[in-house]
Amino acid sequence: MERSMSIADEESVTSSNSPVYENAQIEASQALEVMLYKEGSVLLEQNGESHGVFYIIDGFLEVGYRDKSGNYYELYTIKPGGISGFLDTAMSYKSFVEIKAKTDVYVGFLPREVIERISERYPIVLLSIAKTLTSILSDLILTLDFALEIIASRVRNRLGAPSIRLVLGGGGARGISHIGVLHALEESGIPIDFVGGTSIGAFVGGLYAKEYDIVPIYGRAKKFSSRISSLWRMALDLTYPATSYTTGHEFNRGIWKTFGDNQIEDFWLKYFTNTTNITHSRMEIHKSGYAWRYIRASMSLAGLLPPITDKGSMLLDGGYVDNLPVAEMRSQGAKYIFAVDVGSIDDTTPMRYGDSLSGIWVLFNRWNIFSRHPNVPNLAEIQARLAYVSSVGALEKAKATPGVIYLRPPIDNYATLDFAKFDEIYQVGIKYGQEFLTDLKAKNKMPKIPGAIPLKGGKNSKPVMTRRNSI
Repeated sequence: MERSMSIADEESVTSSNSPVYENAQIEASQALEVMLYKEGSVLLEQNGESHGVFYIIDGFLEVGYRDKSGNYYELYTIKPGGISGFLDTAMSYKSFVEIKAKTDVYVGFLPREVIERISERYPIVLLSIAKTLTSILSDLILTLDFALEIIASRVRNRLGAPSIRLVLGGGGARGISHIGVLHALEESGIPIDFVGGTSIGAFVGGLYAKEYDIVPIYGRAKKFSSRISSLWRMALDLTYPATSYTTGHEFNRGIWKTFGDNQIEDFWLKYFTNTTNITHSRMEIHKSGYAWRYIRASMSLAGLLPPITDKGSMLLDGGYVDNLPVAEMRSQGAKYIFAVDVGSIDDTTPMRYGDSLSGIWVLFNRWNIFSRHPNVPNLAEIQARLAYVSSVGALEKAKATPGVIYLRPPIDNYATLDFAKFDEIYQVGIKYGQEFLTDLKAKNKMPKIPGAIPLKGGKNSKPVMTRRNSI
């Protein structure tokens, strides 16, 4: 989002003679470049990376956007004294709009690297700008406050406050409990600033990064679960199992109805998901692109759904490589990571059936309730265990990673495709999340988070989003 902002308004916030502001202004003025753009010149392309902030000295800038068909629409004009490009630069996001010279225009240009250097040295400057934005954009405050929370999160980090990240693991319908845990985190006032997920964790995590509000997350996830649990929809999607038992059309449609054409980079929170690239035998991390395609890829169980093709590669469920991608999140500089594991637990009963094995003997022992060998795995179960071997090792490393707060809701009694039990599993997640966080606080192990405001009025109180209080 781009809006003009008067320099006079900013000065009203920072009018004190504080050496901090004086030093910041000196550094900015030394790096300021005066540039001339001819009429029609494009300063910033839509979906392009912002390289700095423009201050209009003389002339006019035009802000517009292009739809999917390439049609251009003018939104508004920025007059002399206005600023453009700040939010995109501050948040390191791609521009949602196109900025071009409406007339010949002289601008003062402050490069992005200078802004980042000033922000690092004088983080209070960012906070002052955020306050200015809230005062002059009251008509857009409900939309803008998501962006301001992101700015405030960066201020917290630069002031030394801990960065709180969230990683959600895969596990099919058991992942509905993720939503309950998110509800509990919001009740405790824990501000999440980065989300990663695998399989169903990619779905719920993507919803949280996109919506940042538990109410629409619950509604969209429940609608998706209802669609997936519909037997007639799945039956109509069956196909000859050359590659998979279903065509994937109904599953694709369910995810697309949830995320639409949204790009990952357009989410309010930073987000990633992982997939297993079976073409090149490696894990892929996705931080940009169409959300529904990569989330669908991360949820693609081999045999049930066909792989998603991407740039010539075939992508399957990320859980085959790492079902709880804490290592990737840790590599992004996280200090604290809430990691929620909902994966199935393998039967580790010792097996002693000799050096050869008869299929008829296995079948008999499965039906014999008095047998000492009832759990010999079948061919499909052995293949499934092989697929997740590397993921099991990654999970154990994740649990032992410093700064990781490991959660595992009691969802072992639910099957991978129990989406019809949405409300039941959701309530399990809420109850577990509330009890876990209460216990964490009682043991004084909860991270100290500036700006975290827990709810008042009991567990049935309506959640109040902490982002609205962060500035």
